[in-house]
Amino acid sequence: MSADSHLLSDEHLVGLLRPSSWEAEPYRTLRHMLERLRGAAQKSLVLAVSSATPGDGKTTTALNLAASLAEGPRTKVLVIDCDLRRGDVARQLGLKGAADMGPGICGAVRNPLLTIADITWSLASRPFSVVPTGPMPPAPYEILESPQFGALIEQARVEYDFIVIDTPPFIPFADCRVLSRWVDWFALVIGAHHTPRKLIEETLNVIDPTKLLGIIFNGDDSALWGSNRYYAYAAAFDRPSPKILRTPPTEDQP
Repeated sequence: MSADSHLLSDEHLVGLLRPSSWEAEPYRTLRHMLERLRGAAQKSLVLAVSSATPGDGKTTTALNLAASLAEGPRTKVLVIDCDLRRGDVARQLGLKGAADMGPGICGAVRNPLLTIADITWSLASRPFSVVPTGPMPPAPYEILESPQFGALIEQARVEYDFIVIDTPPFIPFADCRVLSRWVDWFALVIGAHHTPRKLIEETLNVIDPTKLLGIIFNGDDSALWGSNRYYAYAAAFDRPSPKILRTPPTEDQP
């Protein structure tokens, strides 16, 4: 399926609007890390982007990262909206509502005759493809734990180099814990001056530490972003310390 739209509803999608800007640099840093991991694994990678709470910027982060990954030569990237409670990928990309974009991931899980290609939208003005949620299910947990969901992910691995999954927050839903069996890595988005420390600790206690790629500190307004110069701070990536990546603040960042 194909669709096209030049309307983006979120000016923070710097990976699409201003891919060469310094605001997009943190996503290029993360892209470099993922490319190294994919090269070492010699297979496609599935990365889930989540947060501790709503409003931390996980969907924007997922889309910016997907855009950066797609800058690689001959790199195929797929974004799957698995926030089956309030999926926002289609809206942020300026597309029609997820429920109007066909069966989506939910419909394909319910109908085993549908393949990942049947529910994927190719966007002429976007560098990656998208699988919307489809009509929201009454029990998201049942969709994500279904073996058919896992089969769709495996189909995507054959066709794409990177699969970026936008998920619900870890707290208070169990969805990410179910998703863990299907994904290679989690990136945890923390909203600067937004995410309560207690909920960060709770999230880190339930996430599989062997699958934690790193922590993205979103909307940092520290001296790190002083003047017009960009400085990337990253902790050593050697286990067990997760990588910490900071993104700059925006005018309406909480």
